[in-house]
Amino acid sequence: TFPQMNMTRFNKAFTDVGGTAPAGTYWTRTECLAGSEYKLAAMSVNVTPGAGYAFDLMSKNNYAKVRPFIRY
Repeated sequence: TFPQMNMTRFNKAFTDVGGTAPAGTYWTRTECLAGSEYKLAAMSVNVTPGAGYAFDLMSKNNYAKVRPFIRY
């Protein structure tokens, strides 16, 4: 279980720099060995209203988005 996130503040971090708030499932850069398969960690954002976000391990054959980021 992850702590609840202030999604308004989270989304504002993206829109304040001229971007759009994330929605959907995105790959992370983290790869994990799960059994005999290497899987990628993915973050799902605002998929279910009120749910906020979730992390999961997904097969590399699954579909997820890639999002550029700005490092300050």
